[in-house]
Amino acid sequence: MTPLLLFFILALLLMVVANLGQRLAWARWLTFASLAIAAIVVLSAGLLSLFANPDLFADFDQPGMDLTLPGFGWWLVVSGSLSLLVVFGAAIVSRRNQDPVLGQLYWSRPVQVTAIVLTMMYAGLNLAVSAAITDPAILTEMAGEVGIPELAGQYAILVTLSFLGVGLGIRRNWPETLKRLGLRRIGLIELIIAGAAAFGMVIVSMFLGLIVLLLFPDSLAEVESFNQGMLLNFGSPLGAIALGLFSGIGEEILYRGALQPAFGLIVTSVVFALHHSQYVNPGLLVIFVIGLLLGLIRKYLGTTTAVLVHALYNTVLLLLSLAAAQFISP
Repeated sequence: MTPLLLFFILALLLMVVANLGQRLAWARWLTFASLAIAAIVVLSAGLLSLFANPDLFADFDQPGMDLTLPGFGWWLVVSGSLSLLVVFGAAIVSRRNQDPVLGQLYWSRPVQVTAIVLTMMYAGLNLAVSAAITDPAILTEMAGEVGIPELAGQYAILVTLSFLGVGLGIRRNWPETLKRLGLRRIGLIELIIAGAAAFGMVIVSMFLGLIVLLLFPDSLAEVESFNQGMLLNFGSPLGAIALGLFSGIGEEILYRGALQPAFGLIVTSVVFALHHSQYVNPGLLVIFVIGLLLGLIRKYLGTTTAVLVHALYNTVLLLLSLAAAQFISP
């Protein structure tokens, strides 16, 4: 079982308990205790990476990665420490029967605090792994290991996490869940807008990407390595459509559907960018802008339209990469 799969399975279980904790005291405190333990584990792993014998992590190193690099340990320490502070703060507030509100986020409630902690931990793990990369070529291998079955399974977990996170079957029925996630039928107008928006986002992405490469030419190596890996398994029109569809459905339902109404547009866009660890370089700015645009589409046209825009956007970008690769190859 991969660490990523284990993380998602634990997240699913935590979300079920957290939703029960919205109404039941024992589930609320079980949620806080579980999150505190998870935060302590992440924090301890970071401290061990920074201060323990380097040989301790030798068995976990892969070619092109070094888990003893300071960046790896510090990102784990930061995410674990912040998560622990959030859990303790929520526990104290809950003990005093208070319910402070930050915007639309009731951050001390079990579901919200679970979403905050899981989001910070996932971002911290992604940033830590990226900081441990010593050879960008490893991104080709990592991306090449993900085929259509693995991708479908990963995004199916994200969708399940989203539906459980908003309380399907526990706090909300099916229609209420769809409304909370912003999923609804769309018409011809939305289809036309989605096509135009996807085309516009491709132009914006290419323009911003060009600026980033001109200002930070060294960042090109990581992007090229990752794209080469994706082309290994998705380097066909059918593969591009599958990648675009899976990522559009999974990521939009999670980020724009489940998280944005609670976290807000800006924070969700930052989280969306940080969770794309393959672009941990100045190219994160491009992902952040794309997240903002998708967030605005979700706000005014709903999550279903955002799903379609995201799917079209990813599909077109991959098809362009495929065409460029075939044109350049002898």
